[in-house]
Order: sequence, then C-alpha cells, then structure tokens
Amino acid sequence: MRSSRASLFLMELMISILFFSLSSAVCIQLFVKAHAINEATEDISKATLIAQDICEYFHYANGDKAQMLSYYNEYEESNDNIVLFFSKNRTICPKAEAQYTVILTFEQNLSYHNLNLDIHRMDKSDSLYQSTIKKYVQDTL
Repeated sequence: MRSSRASLFLMELMISILFFSLSSAVCIQLFVKAHAINEATEDISKATLIAQDICEYFHYANGDKAQMLSYYNEYEESNDNIVLFFSKNRTICPKAEAQYTVILTFEQNLSYHNLNLDIHRMDKSDSLYQSTIKKYVQDTL
C-alpha cells in the first residue's frame, strides 16, 4: 500500500513538472516573440525619423540636389542614386559604422523636384521605409 502511494505521488509530481516545463516553454516563446516585435518596431521608428529629417531638409533646400548633398558630407554615388549611411543614433556616419542605409533618387522637372527614398538596415535586405517627396517649384515673375 505504501509503495503504491509513493509511486502515485511520484507520478503526480512528474505530471506537474511536465506541465510547468511546457508552460515555461510557452512563456519563453512569448518573450522571444515580444523581443523580436520590439526590435522591428524600433527599426521602423528610427527609419521614420530619418526619413522625416531628410524630407524636411529636402523642402528647406527647395529640392536642390547640390544644396541637399552639401548638408550630408558622408555619402556615396552609384548610378543615379545617392546612398547615405546613418548610425543607430540616427546621425550621418561612415559606411563602416552604419546601421541604416538610405537610398535617394532625385528627379528634377520644370515644375517640381522629386525625391524617392528607401531605408534599409545594413544587415537585412528588407526595406524599412519607402517614400516619395515632391517639392513644387514656384515660377518667378
């Protein structure tokens, strides 16, 4: 009788340990998923702030490519694109220290200037943020 009670107690103990280990595995998965979502949200937030800064300076420069590039001293030109590099603190930096890249494409017409921007993380190929900005040029009399 005593051995059957002891084996029943051990069986209950093993079942409760199994239940708690499964519960802890589910909780750990939730925390890992929450961490991944938090990192993705931070990246999108930083990309949005970088894009806002670029757009504001584009409007300040009246869509002039040369004036805009004089503000950003660290950039690379490839084909018709300008590539800017930003650190994790959203400041312009050399390519070796960069966490984000911004690919700018300028189009200039008589009535407006266009800027297409595409922001990526250096270690990922997915685009974090894309936008097209137009600055209409006023005719002078």
